[in-house]
Amino acid sequence: MNEKKCVLMSIKPQYAELIRQKKKSVELRKRIPKIKENDIIIFYESSPVKAVTLACEVSKIFCMPPEKLWKKCGKRAAVEHSFFQKYFEEKDLAYGIELRNITTITPKGLHCISDELKAPQSYRYLTEAEFSQITID
Repeated sequence: MNEKKCVLMSIKPQYAELIRQKKKSVELRKRIPKIKENDIIIFYESSPVKAVTLACEVSKIFCMPPEKLWKKCGKRAAVEHSFFQKYFEEKDLAYGIELRNITTITPKGLHCISDELKAPQSYRYLTEAEFSQITID
């Protein structure tokens, strides 16, 4: 993992599928962890999948007022404008994480990685050992 941070993020299965299909290249968030370009995101698909299924690198991070973010990368976020507006309702800033080097991981439940590892509400930093467990097939 070197100097890169690795973050576990929860995502709904329909968005994970769009990422796999390369139809979604920007992940939208109301708040983000302290990550930068080249850091790694491991996506945990929520119910009904309940497994880690994707890994990628952070290409860019956008932080700007919601409507400006929509104009910059709304189409790459693969959501309807009405959903976007509701999601960022009453927020002054919106975040977009541009993804690259997307890799499908053999699905693993979090219990296979660590008994203490729980599905994050939004995100959770991973230790090097946890990251290794995820990426070993």
